[in-house]
Amino acid sequence: MAKTDEWLVEIPDDPDTIPCADSLGEKGTLVLWENLDRIVRDTSEEGFAHFVRRMDEARSHLELVFHRFLSGEPGHRKIAIVLNNRPLEPYDPFHSSHPATIAGPIEKIRVGMQEVVIQTFTLPHHRKVTPEEWERHSGAAGYVKNQGFYLYRQRRLIIYGTWFGLARQTELAKLARVRIDIPNGLDSEWKIDVKKASAQPPYQVRERLRRIIETMGANSRRIYTARGQKLISDNRLPVWNRIQDKGEIIYRINCDHPLVSAFHSQLQSAQLQRTFKDILEIMGSALPMDSLFADLGGEPDKVGGNQLSDEALGHAVTITVAQLQSSGLGMTDIKRMLPFAEPFRSNWDRAESLIDHMNAEGDEDA
Repeated sequence: MAKTDEWLVEIPDDPDTIPCADSLGEKGTLVLWENLDRIVRDTSEEGFAHFVRRMDEARSHLELVFHRFLSGEPGHRKIAIVLNNRPLEPYDPFHSSHPATIAGPIEKIRVGMQEVVIQTFTLPHHRKVTPEEWERHSGAAGYVKNQGFYLYRQRRLIIYGTWFGLARQTELAKLARVRIDIPNGLDSEWKIDVKKASAQPPYQVRERLRRIIETMGANSRRIYTARGQKLISDNRLPVWNRIQDKGEIIYRINCDHPLVSAFHSQLQSAQLQRTFKDILEIMGSALPMDSLFADLGGEPDKVGGNQLSDEALGHAVTITVAQLQSSGLGMTDIKRMLPFAEPFRSNWDRAESLIDHMNAEGDEDA
């Protein structure tokens, strides 16, 4: 082709001299790439490491782009792809088989004489999947960068992780992904270039996608805000109070928490009590919001509170149970309440054992 500028095929005199020709079998196609100077840099250790990384990237890319071929779909046979004698595993970016994934209805939009098929997915909250599942479905760029539309042409993924300029990628919408299927006859309407590296939805599809974004963003945000609201409603002994007033949200240490109020009552002077409340106010005003937002956006499954020692947990159980009993609550009600309250919720096995031990001692004294 380089010499003649024409589509000419050379037939080798002896095909057996071609590398890997013996793996072709009786029929098939063998693609041989040589002089891969951007992949195989040199024979040094660093050059080999670069090659291995690129091979891993190629594997991940193929597992995503052709995941619907690898997994098989109704009406289409399952296809096997092997890379370096290792079969590829389909990577479904929608985690559609997980019971906590929210899949929307299938919607069809006519463009000319053909159809565009759309379906929305909201991925599960990280608390509802394993760490391995959460890591795998984040993708190399993370959840925020991989939210958006996933455009398939004849079931092959060609463009993904974009809102086509209809919305911004935000932290609260990071679980939102939309699958779009188009036939190969709509390339011109979608302005798909020859490299399949860019696309623009036609007007009639674009307006529908804009409305879908509004719904999807709300669903994805609801996954996080609903969980937060549940924790607040269930946790009848919050260490932190969430206060919403005049469009602002404030987090403030709960001065009525049994541990806080018990310590406050032990302070002998009014000056010490005032100083203690000032300290709590300063602590509440100094929450590292930017750091928390960045960490939760990047690796939320790795963000947590300090490990609580047995001594500190024992002190918290003793004081809290005593305070609640003095207010008239029985041990049965207390055991129903504390599994929803921090720090007991996160350490419930140890806390329950301590409560049972206290209860047993109380029965003996009686």
